[in-house]
Amino acid sequence: MHFAIDKILALNADEKSPLHARVDAARIGMAGHSFGGWTTLAVAGEKMPSAGETLAEPRIRAAIAMSPPIPARREERDTVFATIKIPIFEMTGTLDDSPIGETKAAERRIAFDKINSPGSCLVIFKDADHMTFAQHLLPRQHAQDEHFHALICDASTAFWDGHLRENKAALDWLERGGFAKTLDGDGTFEIKNP
Repeated sequence: MHFAIDKILALNADEKSPLHARVDAARIGMAGHSFGGWTTLAVAGEKMPSAGETLAEPRIRAAIAMSPPIPARREERDTVFATIKIPIFEMTGTLDDSPIGETKAAERRIAFDKINSPGSCLVIFKDADHMTFAQHLLPRQHAQDEHFHALICDASTAFWDGHLRENKAALDWLERGGFAKTLDGDGTFEIKNP
């Protein structure tokens, strides 16, 4: 991610690039699903004892981690997330067991529970599974995907607008009941120290 951000910012400065003057280096966010969710938490500041303590990328101001796995070593779970200082929006589902690895749906909230950064959120969609956040191979595998995708888009947009664009109305909608009302029983929503 360090390399990718460096390259994007270099293209932003290059007058010949289609990205020229289109990237605001002060408003960088990151999102990822599954292993990408792990990567997102890693660059957000999750402690990585096996990688030399941290892979934090200080240019990232907010992040969305969908279905991130948790550390396999139980003794690490209480400490590795405490070093995250930016707002994290974690998204998961009640059926979000890992197709690869050992993370169970009920364990996915561990990162949220251990993160102390204000503005961090957790949504747990009712009956959503691991592939709800990507794409099921066959539409009939999960008839509610389209509905969940709309909720993910609405919540993500409000989170980005609130934390990266300082849009108070978007943040108020997300944090003060608008999103929870939109869920209408299709999930639960929690926030830390709004």
